[in-house]
Amino acid sequence: MADLRAFLGSKCPSCKMDILQQEPSTNRMPGPDRAWCPSCGARMTVEQLASGPARGGLLKRLFSKPQHG
Repeated sequence: MADLRAFLGSKCPSCKMDILQQEPSTNRMPGPDRAWCPSCGARMTVEQLASGPARGGLLKRLFSKPQHG
């Protein structure tokens, strides 16, 4: 099973404008871990992120040319 930390810091699959962060919670007993995008407000679980389009690994993101889009 995928871990949420593997997706944090990658571009948001919804808007591609900001990076995913851990969803803030003020609840003492939070639900499942979710990532969220501060720009578009999208909230996604690990399963939703894992089923999305394939993304490159950390080394590929570090050493590849930046993609302007």
